[in-house]
Formats: sequence, structure tokens, C-alpha cells
Amino acid sequence: ENMRHIANKVLVSSSCRPLFNNVVAEFASLSQTSQAVLKRRGGFPIPAAIRSFSGSSEGGWQGRDPESIRRTLTPVQTLELTPEEKSLRQKILAEATLNQSTKGTGAMLDETKKNLEKLLQMQPGNALDKHKMQERDPPPKIESMSALLKERLKMGPMPVSEYMALAMTHPEHGYYVTRDVFGSQGDFTTAPEISQLFGELIGVWVVWVWQSLGQPSQIQLIELGPGKGTMMSDLLRATKSFKDFQKALSVHMVEVSPVLQSLQRQKLGGAQGGIKDAEVTLHDGTGVPIRWHSHLADIPINEGAASIILCQEFFDVMPVRQFIHTEKGWCEKLVVPDDDGKGGEGVYDGLKFALSPGPTAASKLVIESGQIPGLPKNPKIGDGVEASPEGWQMASQIGQRVRQTGGAALIIDYGNDGFAADTLQAIKDHKPVHPLFKPGECDLTAHVDFRAVKEAALSSTVVDDVALLAQLSLATQKGQSPEDSAATAIESMEAKREAEAGAQEPLVAHGPVSQNEFLHGLGIRDRIMMLLEHPNADEEKSAALVSQYERLCSPEQMGTLFKVMAITSSALQPGSLPMLVPPEPTEAPAEDSAAADAASNSSSASPPASN
Repeated sequence: ENMRHIANKVLVSSSCRPLFNNVVAEFASLSQTSQAVLKRRGGFPIPAAIRSFSGSSEGGWQGRDPESIRRTLTPVQTLELTPEEKSLRQKILAEATLNQSTKGTGAMLDETKKNLEKLLQMQPGNALDKHKMQERDPPPKIESMSALLKERLKMGPMPVSEYMALAMTHPEHGYYVTRDVFGSQGDFTTAPEISQLFGELIGVWVVWVWQSLGQPSQIQLIELGPGKGTMMSDLLRATKSFKDFQKALSVHMVEVSPVLQSLQRQKLGGAQGGIKDAEVTLHDGTGVPIRWHSHLADIPINEGAASIILCQEFFDVMPVRQFIHTEKGWCEKLVVPDDDGKGGEGVYDGLKFALSPGPTAASKLVIESGQIPGLPKNPKIGDGVEASPEGWQMASQIGQRVRQTGGAALIIDYGNDGFAADTLQAIKDHKPVHPLFKPGECDLTAHVDFRAVKEAALSSTVVDDVALLAQLSLATQKGQSPEDSAATAIESMEAKREAEAGAQEPLVAHGPVSQNEFLHGLGIRDRIMMLLEHPNADEEKSAALVSQYERLCSPEQMGTLFKVMAITSSALQPGSLPMLVPPEPTEAPAEDSAAADAASNSSSASPPASN
């Protein structure tokens, strides 16, 4: 409760209200880190400031002015962490931030108090009765996403990224954890659900990469956000004849939704897939071992095992922040309550979008960090920018894993090779709706900036909400202005980037190319023609195959909007993956222009004879 008071009074202003959540997550993770380090080291004296905070308001920090608090903190002796402990610290901080977004502030503060209780109990000779924490009544149960958002907005406006995270992944009311969202019964259909050819061709790519890497004896095949498990099912079936490949293979599915995990287990494990929480499920048909994880970082790195990571429509669900350039600078788009209750255009479920009154902490960090490739130095009034710091951080983690294991990552998604202003969209029952319409019941996505994802994957250090806003809060506590704090945080990031750049194995980016080019490079046309010429291919089956082909490859459907890119170790040099080499632009000869126009205007009833 004292932390809540301090955060609101000292660290949070009208222009950077979203910082509050990160302050709570930062403090919560500090207590967890202290507890973990204590266990490893056998104990060390707890600073008086921690004991003061953990006590009741009597003698605690409640009501003290900021300067008094700063004087208390200044003389506290710091503890230098080992590299391993620093890594642990970053993981705990990331988990705390995720918990903050999904569980809420009240639950985080309760959990922090419990951790501090344990921290004190580990100290020999501590008089716990003097520092006993006050018990809080359990928070009231929130029955719906609407009630959850109203409760959150009592603390102030929320950035678009936080709204997306709550609406999509809240453990009780989030979109992905409460329903089956795929296929005709859901809200959208992905490429693997359209045709089994898609998963089979991804299998071709994975085997190609495995062979190009020298056929290592161990391969960790990792899929992020595996949906129903359809793509992995088709991939494993299609590669069954490659005995050495499947013998080397272990599959790791990274999925946070219990509902989708259950569907994946049933799809891949057959009868065995119904065993909930089984440590290992054997694929029904090949016997390949399959494990489930909540986060990429949870998958152990095995010595000598290369990782091949698949991201099919994964980055489009990463929360985005949106900024608009005004006379005051880059202001952030926020979700606010409709306080006057008048409703009207742009108001849904009592929510509406609004601009921050001035630049926020996030806008200073994200815009000024240089992480958005191609951003003009002199933007016009009204220009917009959409960015996903969480997506950058995920891309950086993927790049680090590829670098550590000598593997590869394949990213398939819809988006642009550059930033956009506002691509946030909501889908319900296969139809577009307003992004604020029925939160928690609609799919929220945004177009992927492939250029930013590429740079984040190739770089060792990126801007992300967790690390930089934590640095910003610490700099603010030291008395720096928001502008100076942002500059300090960016300076720290750039110094780290320069220090690490020369010591790491360089990675290679392949693409992006269109999904149409990628699938044709893997032979989808030949595969379709073979199936059409099969004796069992009656008129109905042939029409279905052509329809699937057109949905995947047609420029009017998924062929151009969807892009494909790979990040690989230096073992795979540019050009070594021909299906990811953009084609040379060519012009039709003058005499053939009429024929070319006629071909482009005709409706295709069957796959073209050539790509």
C-alpha cells in the first residue's frame, strides 16, 4: 500500500500514468530477486529501507515527502550480482511485468508482501513481530473483462498495448484462454487450417534447413503460438519418411492458453494427448517426443542441439503502442473511460481512445531510441507511428536462441517491411469490428513491422517496456526530469548494445518475401498439379484444392499481404535458402504486354503453369 502511495505521488504524472504498472512490477520483482539471491548465498543483512517498507504505516513511508524518501534510499548499500544472478533478475522482472498485466496491481502487491514476509523470515534474529505486515482483505472477484477494465481504469488511462494484453491473455477473461478461436466456429482461419499443404511445405523447409546445417544429431523444433497444433501435425506427418531427421527431433510447443494446449495435445497425441500436464507426449504416428512450455525461455538449451523456431501468425498478436505527432511532440494513444456517459461515435462498452496531454515516458523511449527503422527526423503534425516493444523483445530472444544454438527461425505473418501509423484491428465471427467492441470476445491484431523485427532479432539489445521503463523509474527516483531520465535510459541501452555487438556471432536475415513467392519456392504448384492429376481427384476435390491454393497464394487474398522471413546462424549465408530470395524485378517485352494484361485480368480456375 505504501508503494502504491509513493508511485502515485512521486513517480506518476498526468503525462506518464502508464508508468505506474511498471513501478509495481519492478518493486515486486526486486523482492523476489532478493529472496532468490538469499537462498543462493545463505543470507545477508536486509537494508533498513526494505524493513521500513515492509512494516505498517507507523514508521513506514506513508505520508513522507519525496526528498525524505530519497535520503533514506541513498545510503543503502547495494549488492553486486553475479552474471548468473543478473540473468535471473531479468527473468523475474519479465515474469513480474507479465503477472502485473494479467493479474492486476492488487494481486501483485499481495504477492509482494508475502515475498517480503519470507525474506524477513530467512534472516536470523529478525524480530518479525516488529515488522509484521498488515493483512489485507482479499480483493473482490472480478466477474468479467468489462469489470476488469473498469477497475484498471480507476488508476488512470492505459496504453493500447496494455489494453491488448489484458483483452487477449488475461488468465480468466482473456480471449485466447476462454475459447477455441480458430476455424469456421471461431473468429478467423489461419493458413494451416486452410490447407494441409501449408504445414507439409513448412516441413519441407525445416528438413531443408536441417540438411543445410549438416544434419545435426539433435534438433529442437520449437513452435510459438501453435494454434490448434494443425501445422505441427501436418509437418510431422509429411516428414515421416526422413528417418534420421525424426530420430534427431524433439518438439517444443510454446503456448500460454490452457484451452489451446488441450486442443494441441489431443491433435498431436491421439489417445495419449488426453493426459493433461503429461511431461512428454509422443506424437501419434511418428513417436516424436513433444513437450509444452509457457515461454520460450523455459525451453532448456541442450548442448549440440540446434533450435529451429517457427512463428506462424505469432507477432501480429504482440501488443502495440501507438503515437501521434502533435504540436507538443509525440503523444500516446490511450484507452480511457467514457466519463460523461454520453456515448456516441467511437465509444464502445464505456471505453474510448484519447491522446495523452503530452509526450509520455514510453513515447520518449520508443521514438527516441532509434528502434523504428525509417522514422522521419522531422515528422509532420498528425503523423502516426505504431510500434511493438514487446514484439522487439521477443524477436531479440529468438535471435539470441538462434545465435546460441546455431539454428534458424522462420517468421510468417501479415504486415509491412516498415512501420505503419495504425493497423490495430478486431475480428469477430470472421467480420471486422471496432477494436474496443466487446473486449475479450474479439481477436485483436496489428500488422507486423518486419524491418523492426529483423533489426531486433539481429541486435543483442532492444528497447522494451520492461527494461527501459524500469531504468526510467530508477532515474526518476534519483531526481532526474522525465526528459533526462529518458535520455539516461537510452544512453544505457546504446552503451550495452555497443559493448555486446563485437562479442557475438553475427546472424543472417533472409527475406522478407511474399507468402506467394515462398510457397512457390517450396514447390506448391508442383504439389497441387500432382494432386489434381491423381485418379481419386474428382471434380469436388479438385475445386477445393484450387480454392485452397488461391487463398494461400493469390495477391488478392493471403499471397501478398503475408510475408515470410528467416533469421539464421552464419552457417546459412544469404542465398542459401532460395525460397527466401526476393525475385529480380522484370518487365514484360513490349510485344507481350497485351498478353500479359489479358493474363492478369483473367480469373484463374487452376494453378498457373509457372511461378
